[in-house]
Amino acid sequence: MAASLDRQIREAVTQYIAGRLALRQFQEWFASHTWNIDSRAGADDNLRRLANDVDLLLAEFSSGHWTEQELKDKLREHRSGVVIHTSPLLVHTNAGSRPGAVSIERSFNIPAMLKSPEIEVGKSLLVNR
Repeated sequence: MAASLDRQIREAVTQYIAGRLALRQFQEWFASHTWNIDSRAGADDNLRRLANDVDLLLAEFSSGHWTEQELKDKLREHRSGVVIHTSPLLVHTNAGSRPGAVSIERSFNIPAMLKSPEIEVGKSLLVNR
């Protein structure tokens, strides 16, 4: 169910951005398909995050924070793609004589067209400066 609804949401977003769905139609479809998503059995974290992100954008638009074009621009990143959620990353720093550490948790949305066989999930990437 989660994968199917995820695809349906992304498709509806694409249809709206392309002008094949009016804003009102998109809002009604979205509300009816994602109502109470946080407590639904079978809804995984990625589906909940997607639905909540789109819901927040629609709420911000309704409150006058975005123009419709800005809403479409912000929704574009939710059209399709692969979402990669990293584990918390521990970064050690030496600021003066006081070593410190900070935990960083980050999510990345990479469009499907950028998927590459060179990217291996679960591998570490080390960057030296």
